[in-house]
Amino acid sequence: MGAVVNISLPVMGVWMFGYGSLIWKIDFPTIRRVTGYVSGYHRTMEWADEVHRGVPGQQSRTAAIFRSEDPTERVWGVAYEISQDYWDRVLEEKVGYRERGGYNTDDVEFHQFDANATTVKDKIIVTLFLGDKSSPNYKPGTIDELAHHIVRAIGASGTNLEYLYQTAESVRMILPPGETDKHLFDLEAACKALEMKEKQKYTLKTETVHLDEKYENRREMLLKIFKTVDKNMDRQMGLPEFQNLAINKLNLNESMESIKEKFNAIDVDKNGKLSTREFIEYFLAELQEEEKEFKDEYAKFGSHMTN
Repeated sequence: MGAVVNISLPVMGVWMFGYGSLIWKIDFPTIRRVTGYVSGYHRTMEWADEVHRGVPGQQSRTAAIFRSEDPTERVWGVAYEISQDYWDRVLEEKVGYRERGGYNTDDVEFHQFDANATTVKDKIIVTLFLGDKSSPNYKPGTIDELAHHIVRAIGASGTNLEYLYQTAESVRMILPPGETDKHLFDLEAACKALEMKEKQKYTLKTETVHLDEKYENRREMLLKIFKTVDKNMDRQMGLPEFQNLAINKLNLNESMESIKEKFNAIDVDKNGKLSTREFIEYFLAELQEEEKEFKDEYAKFGSHMTN
């Protein structure tokens, strides 16, 4: 999530304020990165999403900013300086699509607090996209209720847990002594405890996993399979773990070299590790293709397929 910042410095055009995933994950060129905060607002993980980190029927919970009754309350984040040209050509439409639905706006000052960055002498006035509590995307809950959503949700961009853990750790890295984000860190602790508790349930009861679930259940099933070999709970799978899974759990009748080739094919990022997203998307596609081939072959004999 992010916000747009217009400043008066002649060599700069637009800034963006990251308070969620934009703190740790950006996909656009920047001129500079500055940490700091805005006052009079608070951040919560109560914004429902069913695209990036969730799906219909299993929504995720992501970060949103709301006005605070305490004018001294701070939201810490990162401001990115963007060239006016790139903003006009690319980002304005992208941010408008991503941020405007269900949001109000406030123009506030961004306070720089970054010992490693050159001080911006003029005021940086940011236009914050604020969560609207009357929006259907606003899903308030207790820490435990939010944790139960987050532990299970996964979408096109990956797991909701990755989003939470990356955001919490990134905020922790920029906070000066004496500052905290109680909601975010309490939720992080609750999710880790719940993840550990639920992981104990994810034991495969048979030596072979039969991938015969309907599509709407397959994503959850594949997530459970991934968790059975994710021993250190870092949401990544190395080649040895994948080989063990392929031979001892999935019962793939393939050579070690063939399994290694499959691992490399799944490893889209080419970092020697399979993320949860890479693993699930690959096998979902494989399952769909196998099902299509079976139906096509079966249909050749004039038989009627049944659901």
